[in-house]
Amino acid sequence: MNYSISVVYEPLLHVLCCYCYCFCSSATATATVSASAAADIAMLQLLLILLLRLLLLLLLLLLSRLHLLLLLQLLLLLLLLLLLLLLLLLLLPLLFLLFCFCYY
Repeated sequence: MNYSISVVYEPLLHVLCCYCYCFCSSATATATVSASAAADIAMLQLLLILLLRLLLLLLLLLLSRLHLLLLLQLLLLLLLLLLLLLLLLLLLPLLFLLFCFCYY
């Protein structure tokens, strides 16, 4: 089962890393930006892994037909994590631009 999970999330993480790396390399070439980008990429990778595991848990709950209230709570948690991830992806370029503006 771990193999099938890694097949799903490794391409997503690769795309995310490339997106962050390209933006960081076009912003500046300082070590501070690179370290900040590495920390942000690691955090986003952990969020993606958590999100995909929650999706799998939700799928298993649907298949086993557990209580509807528990299923709705997990669905709301999943939606909240999706919104948080979207917010992070949208704010990441803005934070780098703000850093570059304040740095110079």
